Amino acid sequence: MELVEVTLGALEIGGFLSTVLYGIVLVQFYLYVRGGSQDPLWLQAMVWSIGLLETAHTLVIWSLLYTLTVKNFGNVPAIFQHRVSLALIFPLAGIVGSIVQSFFAYRVHILSGHLLIPTIAWFGAVFRAVCTIVLCIKPFTVANIPEFVARYLWLVVTPMTINVAVDILNTSALCFYLIRGRSEFRSSQKIIDSLLLFTVETGLITSFCGMAIVISALTMRGNYVDIALFMIYPKLFSNSILTSLNARQDNRNRWCASADFTPRARIQVSQAVTLELSSRPKSRPSESISGLPLPVSSHAETKPMDFP
Repeated sequence: MELVEVTLGALEIGGFLSTVLYGIVLVQFYLYVRGGSQDPLWLQAMVWSIGLLETAHTLVIWSLLYTLTVKNFGNVPAIFQHRVSLALIFPLAGIVGSIVQSFFAYRVHILSGHLLIPTIAWFGAVFRAVCTIVLCIKPFTVANIPEFVARYLWLVVTPMTINVAVDILNTSALCFYLIRGRSEFRSSQKIIDSLLLFTVETGLITSFCGMAIVISALTMRGNYVDIALFMIYPKLFSNSILTSLNARQDNRNRWCASADFTPRARIQVSQAVTLELSSRPKSRPSESISGLPLPVSSHAETKPMDFP
């Protein structure tokens, strides 16, 4: 009975929580589709890709649970057999997480203007995605799941460790550049503080879940707690990016309500709030400070740029 609780029981709970989070993803996806038509095509394609991958991820979870609890009801040895639905959970989760991490690394690039940190994050995200694809194939080369865990546990722990490191790197870099710009526009502190809070919260949630997967894989090898967490993991990434994109209009409204901003501060806050480079207007040489376009008159009206 205890074996069933820590294997099937863990998968049931993970599948339930994953389905709840998938419902939230669908709501966020609908809100984005309704209001994100002005975004660049690459950004819209990324959101659609996340939606499709999350749907596929949820379907394979349901398929796995149905196979284990209905088709193989009472068949304990079947719990430890390899299945295509189980194998597909890992690459789907890995690709979603890598897409989201790459996007946040892009935001670091926009805020900082440098490529060092984003390049490290992009490399880590791609490496993690490749490892999860290998993780999908490798279990079929051994007899059962316990044997795979005994021989290839590093294939789970290594990419997840790198994933947590990339999460921490992206979160730390975003916070650093937001804090560095905070002192330049004191009246915008509430907006920047809300951005900082959101960045820290989303970064901590995904980082803690990643660390929980690593710890459970290392210390609880006889159960499926780590797989249950893998069911939840990509949904946390998807909700973080979709919530961030859908919150842009509210941030712009708050930006416009802060009438005491200087024109230069408005431009800087617009970059921090919405983060998109492609629609940045060209600045005249005499009107640029630190690479930021400035209006000729200190009282000129500045239109917020539409950044993702």
